Formats: sequence, structure tokens, C-alpha cells
Amino acid sequence: MTFFPFVDPNRRPQAKIRKMTEELTQKFQAIDPDLTLIHNDNFIDYGPEVFPKLSKIYWDPRVPDHPMEHFVYSEYRLKYQFYTLYCFTPYGEQIDEH
Repeated sequence: MTFFPFVDPNRRPQAKIRKMTEELTQKFQAIDPDLTLIHNDNFIDYGPEVFPKLSKIYWDPRVPDHPMEHFVYSEYRLKYQFYTLYCFTPYGEQIDEH
């Protein structure tokens, strides 16, 4: 298994992140009970110079031990029921086209 041997120097305290995520989820669910905000604990912030370049490289499942296999492309996801609406990173957002 190949992975990025990198420790995130920008990693924020996870307890605070969980609390903030729960509070925001409650606010979203006040609008619609099917909205949920999910934080990906495996997200690594490589910085504004590196992350945008890495995020353009996608994992190809046909390639054994592909280096992007475990790369996390977004820090937060806003979901409606089972569908992802938005993906967020510290450097931008992506609207899901489904």
C-alpha cells in the first residue's frame, strides 16, 4: 500500500473540528433534516502551493499501488440524503453536478 508519508503541520484540533461540524450540521438540519455536513478526518492540508496541484491528479484504480489511492480530495462534504452537494477544501469548493 502506497500512501503519503506526511504529517499535516496545519492540522487543527480534532475535538474542535468535531464540535464545529456537529454545530453546523444542526444548523443545516434546521433548514432541511436531510442535510448533513461530514468532516473527513484523513484530510491533509499540503498548503496552498501544493494542494491545488495534487488535487488535479486522480486515482486510477487500474494502476497497482497508485500513489493517489489514499489521497483525500476534500475536507468537508455537504450531503443531502445520500448525495454529495458540495465538497470543500481550505482552497476552494466544488459543486457536485449530480
